[in-house]
Amino acid sequence: MTCYFDTSALVKLYHREPGTETALDIYHSGDRIQISELARIEFLSTVMRKLREGTLDGQAYQAVVSRFGQDLRDRYEVLHFASMVVNETERVLQVHGRNHPLRTLDAIQIAFYHVYSEDDTVFVCADQRLVAVIDDENRPTMNPQPVPGA
Repeated sequence: MTCYFDTSALVKLYHREPGTETALDIYHSGDRIQISELARIEFLSTVMRKLREGTLDGQAYQAVVSRFGQDLRDRYEVLHFASMVVNETERVLQVHGRNHPLRTLDAIQIAFYHVYSEDDTVFVCADQRLVAVIDDENRPTMNPQPVPGA
């Protein structure tokens, strides 16, 4: 199986929070994991925010960044920015922007998924708004974080 990890799910692999166990199950399964170059940037931004806010201390920050760097080399298939991604982002916003509250970076993540992933690639994301877009397209999704009221 191939799984495309949005940053909201990716962070759960490195910082314990709701949904971590499910994300780790996928990570340890040996399934192919795709992430976008955008996720690399968003991941660092999120980890820096956790350091600033005191959720991570300096030692934990170094360990997380080091492990992520190793996984970038050894575990993940990193999908690269291309003009096709920009074009697909525009299409995603035009098709789904009226019915879904898509932010720019969210639309880019969805575009990466569309451009690079096969029809059976699972979109792994802890943001239910993005999951709803992919669900509308009848493509496979997984939210590792329990959804309240579901």
